[in-house]
Amino acid sequence: MLTYDAVVAAIGQIRERGQRPSLSLILRETGGSKTDISRLFKRWRDEQAATAAAPPPPEIAALAALSPDLATRIRQAYEKQSCAAIMKAQEDLALAQQHVEDLHRSLGDAEAAQAQLRIEFEDRAQMERRLVDAIAQGVAAMARLQSPLLDAIAALHCIVRDMAEHQNGLKASIDAVQTRCGYLVGEMDHAQGAIAGLHVEVQERATALITMVRSALDQQMTATRDLIAADRATLRRDLQVRHLASVRELRIALARPVTDRPFLGST
Repeated sequence: MLTYDAVVAAIGQIRERGQRPSLSLILRETGGSKTDISRLFKRWRDEQAATAAAPPPPEIAALAALSPDLATRIRQAYEKQSCAAIMKAQEDLALAQQHVEDLHRSLGDAEAAQAQLRIEFEDRAQMERRLVDAIAQGVAAMARLQSPLLDAIAALHCIVRDMAEHQNGLKASIDAVQTRCGYLVGEMDHAQGAIAGLHVEVQERATALITMVRSALDQQMTATRDLIAADRATLRRDLQVRHLASVRELRIALARPVTDRPFLGST
């Protein structure tokens, strides 16, 4: 721990080199805390000022009665020493005032830095608020885009349901045709028993009719499948186009700087 004697010794070494003692020179000699050195240096300056301001000791007055010349020389030497001490105290006072001014400047710099930090903090808080607003707007835009997508999905479900119902109807038609064909075959068998001569002709006509019905059903099934495939492709393209447009709009909005971004979804 730094002591008063160590500070006094450092001041003596500084004065022996012909330099004026200061807080920075003492700190360079002793090291330690700047606050402790300042306190001990002030104590030394106070003691020096008290010594310079003290009156001549009473021995000089008593000696003046015995030897005025010796007393005069002693008084002159004492006054010279006192003047030197006063000058030294004035120098120390000037150093102290300079130190105070340095402290004031440091305080001003610290206050300016604190004000700058406060400004930067407010700017950062404002940017964060803008970012939160932009995110909220993006979420709202996504919510608005979600509704058309849900409607398209519901429409797709309806189309699929209609397709299933149409397929069921086609199957019922095929069953009915097959039933009718069976009936015709029975009729042909009956006619074959009744009219043996017309057996071949009736059989050819029945075969042609069956082939025609099956061909018509196949064509109808093919056309229905093509129509369903076309509807699915069209719906899929519409959904992809809407989705890509939504994603592109959101990416463009997010790619802009925070200060330049308009409200998402606005034109």
